[in-house]
Amino acid sequence: MGNLFGRKRRSRVTEQDRAVLTLKQQRDKLRQYQKRLSLGLERERALARQLLRDGKKEKALLLLKKKRYQEQLLDKTENQISNLERMVQDIEFTQIEMKVIEGLKIGNECLNKMHQVMSIEEVERIIGETQDAVEYQRQIDELLAGSLTEEDEDAILEELNAITQEQLELPEVPSEPLPEKIPGGTQSQGLPEGLSGQTGDGDDGDDGDDGDDGDDGDDGDDGDSDDGGGFLAWSSSLPGLSHSGSARRTQ
Repeated sequence: MGNLFGRKRRSRVTEQDRAVLTLKQQRDKLRQYQKRLSLGLERERALARQLLRDGKKEKALLLLKKKRYQEQLLDKTENQISNLERMVQDIEFTQIEMKVIEGLKIGNECLNKMHQVMSIEEVERIIGETQDAVEYQRQIDELLAGSLTEEDEDAILEELNAITQEQLELPEVPSEPLPEKIPGGTQSQGLPEGLSGQTGDGDDGDDGDDGDDGDDGDDGDDGDSDDGGGFLAWSSSLPGLSHSGSARRTQ
């Protein structure tokens, strides 16, 4: 603990700071002296007027000579103050310049160390190796890709355009719902166009049989034969219905 508290701290005040402080103190002393001279000149001027009014011309003349000498001292004091202020400003600006130069020196040393690690020859070598590696990788890519010719590239582009055109020509999905199947009923859409209207003609033929006129009955039979033949022709094409249709017609 004794060593800790007994150790002197390094002073941050430099010689330049002490010089600036001394110059400012001298400047302040000159300003105080200048102020005393100004007050003395005013008193002596008033006293010289009083002596002239009293008729003491010689004393008034001596007092005015003294006043003139003090005015010269006042001018010299003003010049000295200006010199001191200029000196203080020069020292302060020089301190700033020294800090700037010190910073430049540190930066220059850092750059020199970096240049030693990274010389121009080293940079050129790294750039050359990088370009060689890129060229080598490009050659490997060409070998793996099979070195496609211009004809292969054209064929690939044509195939891509064809696939794109097919996607553009696909039909749109219908927005309306599909027709529902009627349970227990017979849909005429699944039958041939000729059979959709023949069931009614067969009924007309039966009506012809019910008529009193024989000719009308014959016409009805003709209607049944025509319609039945068409129905049998269609049903015979279906499996399992040809024999049943023939038997029903024979009865």
